Amino acid sequence: MAVVNKDVPVDYQGKEMAVGDQMVKELKHNKQLDWKFVSPSKAKYGMSHRKYYTVITIPKNFSKNATTVLDKNPKPMNLKYQTNDSLNYIGYVMSQVAMTRLNEKIRANVTNAYATTMFKELKVLGKGMT
Repeated sequence: MAVVNKDVPVDYQGKEMAVGDQMVKELKHNKQLDWKFVSPSKAKYGMSHRKYYTVITIPKNFSKNATTVLDKNPKPMNLKYQTNDSLNYIGYVMSQVAMTRLNEKIRANVTNAYATTMFKELKVLGKGMT
């Protein structure tokens, strides 16, 4: 499984938010699959030469979209997946399961960040009302 991180960190409420970097850091500790962290060109080469079952690309606006979670119309945080179906069916199934679990983990992390931010906002609001 190859991972390409194109995410550009953003400033959010005075702090740097780098969701792509955080995701890569977590995946490096995940030993369930053989993760490879590569450049876009290496990912393309690896797919064409059947080295990877899947390439997961974290887009450049991943962190930026995460900051919209409190907006009226939040922007989706979509990962891009490219599977190499030509390798074998087992590899394809493994890739699908990995993608599903990765998306679930991202949703949980964003929900946690959202809840933390909301509680901080409510605390500030409560002080203002006092």
